[in-house]
Amino acid sequence: MKRVVILVLALSVHFFTPLRADEYRLQPGDVVEIGIANYAELKQRLPIQMDGSLSLPLVGTLPAQGLTLTELRLSVQGAFEARVWRVRLPDGREETRFFERDGISVSIVEYRPVFVAGDVGKPGEIVYRPSMTVRQAIASAGGAPGQAMRGLLAPFDPANAKNEYINAWINMFAGLTQIWRIENELGQERELDQTVLANAPVSQSVLNQMVETETQLRERRSGEYAAQRSFYERAVEQANTQVNVLTEQQKKEDEGMQEDIADFQRVNDLYGKGSLTSQRVTDARRNVLLSSTRKLQTEAQLLDTIRKRGEYQRELERLDHARRSELLKDLKDAQLKLAGDKARLEGAQEKLAISGMRLPGSSGLIVKVMLHRQGPEKAESFEAQAETVLVPGDALDVTVQGSRYELGAAAQR
Repeated sequence: MKRVVILVLALSVHFFTPLRADEYRLQPGDVVEIGIANYAELKQRLPIQMDGSLSLPLVGTLPAQGLTLTELRLSVQGAFEARVWRVRLPDGREETRFFERDGISVSIVEYRPVFVAGDVGKPGEIVYRPSMTVRQAIASAGGAPGQAMRGLLAPFDPANAKNEYINAWINMFAGLTQIWRIENELGQERELDQTVLANAPVSQSVLNQMVETETQLRERRSGEYAAQRSFYERAVEQANTQVNVLTEQQKKEDEGMQEDIADFQRVNDLYGKGSLTSQRVTDARRNVLLSSTRKLQTEAQLLDTIRKRGEYQRELERLDHARRSELLKDLKDAQLKLAGDKARLEGAQEKLAISGMRLPGSSGLIVKVMLHRQGPEKAESFEAQAETVLVPGDALDVTVQGSRYELGAAAQR
């Protein structure tokens, strides 16, 4: 079935009959030709200047903007009629000549261009021709898709174009499932958008397998992450237990040391009174030294355990940060790749449209044309018909709708 290109009719009718030459009002950019009978050497083409004037070498500057061709002709004829022209004859004599009104002609030889922008093959300005229509202007600008693409694309095999479309669609869907998997790994729990599957060019089993592959990859990656996180969480928990035990042990060691110090002082006092031998003082001093050593060892072990706990906690934070950074990078890469896959898919669609093959769920092209025109008093814009007659200086904005296969909400993200 051939793809249909529909030019949408304007909601409010703006259908213009061809503009008669005696009705057209001259504007800057128009070019007129001045001719004088029997004086071919005086024929000249002159553009109307930006200030709306027309500069004639023999008579000076005349106003032209807003005049009809008839009004300008009368003005030029009046200006030339009032001039005397002296010419030198071949024999050296001078002769005075007068210009006859009826021998002076004024005609428009070049109108202001028409501008065409938007979804056309060659946007830009085009030469205006009397009675030119919107349809003719769009055709001169290269046509709308796929008219324009017929002239731009090299010959291709429709069968290969179909395979290209299917491959592009599969790549696009693979990108969608990858993004779906990454977003879920980032904690954005959501279901895969099923609208994209409505008119898939491949079997449901192929699509299910692609989804299953991404699901298994997500489960494996999540399992590996959970195992690493569990290791550091257990290490932190064990360190917390050791800190509590060592803190309690440090408290007891301190109490024991304080008792040994008190005992040493008591023994030393008795030794001074001669009640105890020096060996008893030596033993008491040894006990103080041992208890202080045990306390220092416990303190060192406690500090080392606290340090290790801090390292485990930082490793846990680094693990979370590194995983999120990697997932965000993967998401960005997947989104960029998806954009390219979508562009290739749309290009394949256009090829199929040109070859006359219609895609499931697609519709004909709808071309809307907004016409922008500078009126005598103000500018106006309206939606034009295909046969709307243009005037010089008109600007067309062409928009094509319905030229893209519906990819679903997820593909439009």
